[in-house]
Amino acid sequence: MELVRSHSELYNMSDRRYSDSIRKESLWKETGLEMGRPGHECKRRWVSLRDQFRKFVNKKTKSGQDAISNNVWKYEEVMAFLHPHI
Repeated sequence: MELVRSHSELYNMSDRRYSDSIRKESLWKETGLEMGRPGHECKRRWVSLRDQFRKFVNKKTKSGQDAISNNVWKYEEVMAFLHPHI
């Protein structure tokens, strides 16, 4: 999560490099090398985490009964940098 955070072009649609698929593929390969895993696995895991975060935030901001809930997702604080991009 921290490796992705350091490269806004992987999650920030307003970043001018967001549409550069060659750059993003290169970043996923680098991330994979640092993590000791193939880049495509890192990307797949990131997409899963991002989607889980989005669902968590949407559920938390619903009106009604869910808004009262004190549910906490274990990666909520680490993924908080995504709030402006959801």
